[in-house]
Amino acid sequence: MSATNALPTEIPANQVNPLPPTPPKSEGEIYLEEGIDLRTPMPMREIERRAIIAALIRTGGNMTQAMRELGLGRTTLYRKLKKYGLR
Repeated sequence: MSATNALPTEIPANQVNPLPPTPPKSEGEIYLEEGIDLRTPMPMREIERRAIIAALIRTGGNMTQAMRELGLGRTTLYRKLKKYGLR
């Protein structure tokens, strides 16, 4: 490597861009049903299906509350319910 292509060992402080602020935490944490270990490999489809079921259980089947909790629109939630045979 030539001297002109060498990387500096230290970057001057005025050339360092600060990290963007941490995004705000969600209003509430989403918990899946007990006994699910997310460290165990599981298809994303199954994780999503279980998250929907858990949200519906927590909200007593209230679709509006479940869709808000999951961050889904009404059409998307209904489409996923049909996709996973939950409807």
